Amino acid sequence: MKVILIKDVAGLGGIGQIKDIKPGYGRNYLLRKGFAVLPSDPKAQEIMIFKKENQNLEKQKSQQKIQQIDKIAGKNLVFIIKADSGGNLYGSIGKKEIAKKIGLDEDEIKFDNSSRISFKKVGTYPLTLDFGKEKVSIKIVIKKES
Repeated sequence: MKVILIKDVAGLGGIGQIKDIKPGYGRNYLLRKGFAVLPSDPKAQEIMIFKKENQNLEKQKSQQKIQQIDKIAGKNLVFIIKADSGGNLYGSIGKKEIAKKIGLDEDEIKFDNSSRISFKKVGTYPLTLDFGKEKVSIKIVIKKES
């Protein structure tokens, strides 16, 4: 029995996937609970259109992300922040501040060398950002506000 999933089903698949399953599982669980529809159902066409639109949006987001990554590759991110005479910051520079400077969401950035990043002194720090398929090396430059 072939069905088209209209909701994510753990262990089976995601929205819009066509699955070949046992008839009892399909009739008694997936169709009855509203997790799937038969391919002949008019709702199936809507799901397929929705899936194509989502794929196009994901491609656009991916391309924008790649452009942003290319812009920051090898660059220095400069932060000017208040610090004492010993170079200790009144606060810290962390993941949130770095993400804001780059122009991405905080959850889109992963650090290659550590999951927890916090800079608390004036100086220059090398940092590798991990974007899944791509890794980008940048430098964090922290200067004392005058």
